[in-house]
Amino acid sequence: MGVAVSVTALVTTLTAMMAYAFARFEFRGKNLIFYTILAMMMVPAMMFIIPQFMVARTLSLLDSLPGLVLVYTSGAMAFNTFLLRGFFESLPRELEESALMDGANHFTIFTRIIVPLSTPALSTVAVFSFLGAWDEYIWALTVITDAEKRTLPVAIANFRGVHATDWGLIFAASLVAVVPTIIIFVLFQRYFVQGVDLRSDQGMTPVRVRPVRIRPVRVRPAWRWLASALLAVAASAMPLATATHGGTALAQEPVFDAAPDRAFYRPGEPVMLHVTAEGGAQVEATITHLAAAVTTLRAPLDGGAAAALTWTPPAVAPRGYGVDLRLLDADGATLATTSTAFDVLERWMQAPRYGFLSEFGPGRDDIAETMAWCARYHINGLQFYDWQYRHEALMPPEPLYTDVLGRRLSLDTVTQLIAAAHARNIAAMPYTAVYGASPAFYAQHKDWALFQRPDHPYEFGGGFLYIMDPTPGAPWATHLLAAFAQVLDETAFDGIHLDQYGAPTVGRNAAGERVDLAAAFPAFIDETARVVRAARGDDGAVIFNAVGNWPVETVAPADQDAVYIEVWPPYTGFMDLHRLVANAEALGGGKPVIIAAYIPPRQFANVRLADALIFASGGYHLELGEPGAMLADPYFPGSA
Repeated sequence: MGVAVSVTALVTTLTAMMAYAFARFEFRGKNLIFYTILAMMMVPAMMFIIPQFMVARTLSLLDSLPGLVLVYTSGAMAFNTFLLRGFFESLPRELEESALMDGANHFTIFTRIIVPLSTPALSTVAVFSFLGAWDEYIWALTVITDAEKRTLPVAIANFRGVHATDWGLIFAASLVAVVPTIIIFVLFQRYFVQGVDLRSDQGMTPVRVRPVRIRPVRVRPAWRWLASALLAVAASAMPLATATHGGTALAQEPVFDAAPDRAFYRPGEPVMLHVTAEGGAQVEATITHLAAAVTTLRAPLDGGAAAALTWTPPAVAPRGYGVDLRLLDADGATLATTSTAFDVLERWMQAPRYGFLSEFGPGRDDIAETMAWCARYHINGLQFYDWQYRHEALMPPEPLYTDVLGRRLSLDTVTQLIAAAHARNIAAMPYTAVYGASPAFYAQHKDWALFQRPDHPYEFGGGFLYIMDPTPGAPWATHLLAAFAQVLDETAFDGIHLDQYGAPTVGRNAAGERVDLAAAFPAFIDETARVVRAARGDDGAVIFNAVGNWPVETVAPADQDAVYIEVWPPYTGFMDLHRLVANAEALGGGKPVIIAAYIPPRQFANVRLADALIFASGGYHLELGEPGAMLADPYFPGSA
């Protein structure tokens, strides 16, 4: 409400003064300036989103209500200036000339004569301005991330869930949203219909002016406006699936879908595209590389429901292909279209479309569906987040085990997920922590820890874990490297994913010697790479998490296969994503860059814009994995 009221006051005041200047004053460039302002009305508002965002970021107005007020005000200036200029030009100049003869200046004329006479026009501007700010959605969704600062339209949109929508809450919130607009209209409606009698005999030299009158109109009672508004809200909230035309549900395109059977294909492997459809006689697929068509495939639909298209691409990698498909009837007419794509890679790290898994409970029965989901979205590598028994003892002592958070897990489930991933050319990467250990382990190995000062070890999570010294050659580093070797020997994991917590950055070992983790981390990465190469050869992979982009300068050049950055403040802007990718790629000597940016899925515009910036910069975004879930929290099982 505060935003809408502030915008209304600013727009009404500023446009009134601008319009009066354009209507009454003569100055150089007057028409040019006015028509330039009018030209802004011809540009769609969506065209201004990115420039406005960059300006708001420069002025530190992101995630702030003043930022909304300024953008809404600037956006409403052009139309309302045009509206008021026309009204002011219709007012008799004799009133102003009479006031000038009585000694009034232009400011007095504007405030004492023009403004009172312009009440209907100013009321119209106020109503338009209030409604525009009150109902605006896209800009508020783009720049406001703090839940306490969300405007009402954004809050209402959040009631729409991924799997279900609470229509009761949406209707209730919509009623709350519409009531202020009705009140505003009821308060101002008389100004739209009242007659305006311009008289000049009130304290000024008499000037005979023909009265200006507006034909009276019949005003509907306020309750009828309320009923109409509620019906409009109900209609706008109606699910699209219930829309009808002439008593018959609107026709929809036939169900038509296609997906590759693997996340990527190695040179020489045949590509198989599984097609499903409802209706139709055959399917046609055009395969393209960049802008050039490579081949066209056709196949009949088995029973009008499914088809399989097979093609072996040239043995050239890395290379990506697009697939445009048409569903045809028996006469060759197009019934529906869809598209998909696939990669040809020598190894997944040439284009690491990294995803995640976080559910390893016993009896998991959707493993095949999970890997089909991942292949559909071209996820060719999966981080098995918190699969381990303990941070210091990765392999569980029994097939069924309880992790440090009390979750009941199954090594059989982990093994089945790895095998199912490999069947679809998806790499499996075990999560590990480079320096975390349980309190019980620390109690047995206190001299392995990293200390703030003597007898004061670093803790994580209020004593949930203790930070150990990862310097190669130190007892903890030797222990953890042996645990890595055991994992690679007893499972089919494809490498090691190394995590850290972003702090501390320095410490001391038990001997009191200073440990600079920015130097210890790359050395530990190199030792981990030796363990992985010994077990998996060149197909093995090592990934290290540069939390908050630290210490990317030292870990990016280390012997890891991709630069992985978990985004935290101060990197809060969209353009920060581009800078992170470009900088990491340069530091890593051209290594692929994977970004983990936690964005709530309901902020779909933010997610899409972030993806666009990351992909356009040459990076990859860790966001999908578990079916129907998107990574939105640093604790992966808590993702939406």
